[in-house]
Amino acid sequence: SMGVVEWDVLVTDEYQTITTMDAADLIRNYIHHYFGCEECRTNFLKDYDACSLRRCERLSKNHTKSRSELRQLPLWLWETH
Repeated sequence: SMGVVEWDVLVTDEYQTITTMDAADLIRNYIHHYFGCEECRTNFLKDYDACSLRRCERLSKNHTKSRSELRQLPLWLWETH
């Protein structure tokens, strides 16, 4: 799919990558500022800021090409939901 192709392009160029923790922070900030459901927003931010489901251990602050590390963000989001 196009999303996979675009992700692979971003992952292969070390100057264009962001860490899984950076990506998670972007999602957190989007939800904080733009998510319409107040209860959902409050619950997500509470869980995010508390590192629920081991978010702070699972997501990396380092640039990586490891598929197992890169999978942790979508898995964490799915588990959080």
